[in-house]
Amino acid sequence: ALFDGTINVTGTGTIAGWTISSTRFSNTDDKVRIDSNAGSLSIKNHSFGQAGVQLEYNGGTTRLHAGDGVSKYIKFDGSDVDIKTEKLIASGSEISLLTPKFYFGETANYISGSEGNIKIYSTGDTTLSGSSVTLATPKFFFGNQSNYISGSEGNITIQNTGTTTLSGSGVNIKTPKFYLGESLNY
Repeated sequence: ALFDGTINVTGTGTIAGWTISSTRFSNTDDKVRIDSNAGSLSIKNHSFGQAGVQLEYNGGTTRLHAGDGVSKYIKFDGSDVDIKTEKLIASGSEISLLTPKFYFGETANYISGSEGNIKIYSTGDTTLSGSSVTLATPKFFFGNQSNYISGSEGNITIQNTGTTTLSGSGVNIKTPKFYLGESLNY
């Protein structure tokens, strides 16, 4: 059948399981809807951010939501993208995440960065490994308040409440002055 012209709907009607009204086209159980007044296409729920899919042109702003509305979704609200999921796989030969501020992890284990600083925090073991690892900095601190190695302004301090061992096929100490011992015994 060929139709050429205009259909004016003043009430409602159905065609092939779809309900047609003056501003809406929807399936019979209203789970899929195209609404010309709202400028939207929606599946399942028709309020933005609810479980299902909503694509809207809302007051001049395009918005998109797809997901369960609570814990697994992708949402674009017209200015920001929000993705919430238990697992995200991003794969490619080149992926760039360009941001002045980032945070990966949770409160007990994370990597974060902002304002030129990077922080790695772990409550368990942390390993930096490779054929070559370089830490180039004018100031460093390894350890805790009681046992540490630190350095700054050309000085290195080794503080230990236990035994400190320097071992190797050769240990060289080159200095014009040195002090071994404690204040009473040296």
